[in-house]
This record gives sequence, C-alpha cells and structure tokens, in this order.
Amino acid sequence: MKKNKEKNYERIIQASITLFNQYGEPYVSTNHIGDYLSISPGNIYYYFRNKEEIIAHIFKRYENDLIELIELMAEKSPEIQWSVQVALNYLNQIFRVIWHYRFLFTDISYLINKNERIKALQLNYAGKIKPILHHYIDSCMRSGFIQCSKVEQNFIQDNLWLVVRYWYGYDKMIHGELQEDSCLRGSLQALSLVKPYLKKVDQKIVEQLYFTGEGSELLLQQQPVADVIASHRGK
Repeated sequence: MKKNKEKNYERIIQASITLFNQYGEPYVSTNHIGDYLSISPGNIYYYFRNKEEIIAHIFKRYENDLIELIELMAEKSPEIQWSVQVALNYLNQIFRVIWHYRFLFTDISYLINKNERIKALQLNYAGKIKPILHHYIDSCMRSGFIQCSKVEQNFIQDNLWLVVRYWYGYDKMIHGELQEDSCLRGSLQALSLVKPYLKKVDQKIVEQLYFTGEGSELLLQQQPVADVIASHRGK
C-alpha cells in the first residue's frame, strides 16, 4: 500500500512538472493534471490540498536536486582546476537542473505574487545559494582563473544569481517556445559575466564561444550529473 501511495504521489508530481513546463503554471489546473493521468481530482486532493501545495513540493524537490548536484560536483573535484571548459561545464549542469523545473523561473513573478509559501521558499533558497556562489567564485580566485577584488566578487556573485534565476523567462520572451539549447545559451551568458576578470587568453576563448555558439563542443562528453539526478527522480 505504501509503495502505491509513493508511486501515485510521484506520478502527480511528474505530470505536474510536465504540464507546467509545457503550458505554463497559470494555465494548468488540478483538473488538467487529473485528465493527463486519467484520475479524478479527488485522487490528487488525497495527496495535496491544492495546486499551490503541489508547486511547493516541486520547488523543494528542485532545491534538493540543485544542492545534490553541487555536492556531487564538489565531491568529484574537491580542489577544482578552473578553466573556461570547467566553468562552462559547471554552469551548464546547473542550467540543466533548472531546465527540468523551468516553469518555476519562467512564471516566477506570477508565482511569488500569488503564493506566499513559494515566496518564502524562494527567499530561504536565495539565502542558501549565495554562500555557495561565493564559495565557487572564491575557488576561481584562489586558482587564478578569476582576478578581481572582494568588492567585484560580490558584484559577480549577485549578477550570476540574477542571470541564472531569470534566464529562462528572458530567453522565452526572445525566442518564444523554449528549446533545450537554451541551457547552453544561458551558460554562455553567465560565463560572459566573468570575462572581464579572466586572463587575456581565456577572454578570447569566451568571446569565440559566445559569438560562434560552439560551446557544446567544449562540454565534457559524458552524461551530465544533472541528467542523472533528473532520470533518477523520474523513476
């Protein structure tokens, strides 16, 4: 019985993510989710009081997935040898996690304005992410990959957070329907923020990647950790 409950809970979560990403959260009701799964809304309310509670559970899952990714990457390489390739790969993995939950970012203003619980979760999450960003930028500075002052480090940290958080909403506005290549575009846009603080040779590499769109060839040829986490969640 417990396994069936867990399976049904997971089906509702995964269906909601799929529909929210495809159509936008404001345009999907619990009736739509029920129709998609061929179950009654009553079955959904057995697990969740309303749609807002579903979204809150999804947000917590996103937060856990991103933290898990960062911990796995840190475990894999405790003392990172930073380069343009490594930085782009790290950024791309982060954008791939967000891609799986992109409605949380394309509909972010709407969600925060109408849902106090999501607003509180977002604020709490921001408090967790900023120290992590600070840690990685500090690592880049210690390795000599980034050369900047402590004040500039804070600028980079905040600007990276802004690009990561709002990228998919911006890219959707520019390109219409989002495609998965938005992950790489977002990664390159985030990487461009640190370009002025890189060595000349690395600056030229970033410029070439940004203007030619060849970043995919520089990414590591392996299944991204972000995809491993997402596929595990889908089981």
